[in-house]
Amino acid sequence: QFSKPWQTIDSHPDPAATTISTLVHALRSVAILSAPIIPDSSEKIFKALGASNSVHEERWENLISPNAFVGNQINNIGHLFTKIQNKEIEELKKRFGSREAVKDKKKVEKKEKKKTQKESKYLKFEEFEKVKLKTAVVLQAEPHPKSEKLLILTVDDGERKDRTIVAGIAKYYQPDQLIGQTICIVDNLKPKKLAGIKSEGMLLAVEDDGDVVLIQPSRKTAPGLRLT
Repeated sequence: QFSKPWQTIDSHPDPAATTISTLVHALRSVAILSAPIIPDSSEKIFKALGASNSVHEERWENLISPNAFVGNQINNIGHLFTKIQNKEIEELKKRFGSREAVKDKKKVEKKEKKKTQKESKYLKFEEFEKVKLKTAVVLQAEPHPKSEKLLILTVDDGERKDRTIVAGIAKYYQPDQLIGQTICIVDNLKPKKLAGIKSEGMLLAVEDDGDVVLIQPSRKTAPGLRLT
């Protein structure tokens, strides 16, 4: 632009030609390099430079090609890019949100995510109330025929005396140790088959240094009492 070849083409034709040639080769290189990103616009640049082939046929190793476009007629293709008017910008803001709105939205989402993560660490009281824990007395205990880890317990839960609880405590308790013991169970847990035997609840226990210990009342209590 500073060389103003459109003004010096008559008085100084050689420098003007050098300026235009340099510009053409620079635009050719830009078109080839940007073809993967803006393929249509790069093709337009190539056509404006009078190229007979497509920009997508060129290779990066041929960026510097002094004889390229020699004698070509420069074509007028109009504006390569159209300026976005203020009205269009406002419409785009309404459609996609302004930069500030996007930032604010991300901040809100981040804050909500942190809040959710913090809340997820705690069990709401209403949710805890749904879990029904109560006492039960073991009436019978026997090994599971299909698993060395499981015991089959028949318990009195205050309402039934034939309730089956399958528990993975065979490694820590002998069946005769459990008969007559008051244990604590999850009363409203959905029944589930364990190694083919339906378990109608789950007993409560703690793991202590590799050992498993049943959670029990500190004194003998009746079966069916609600844990509070």
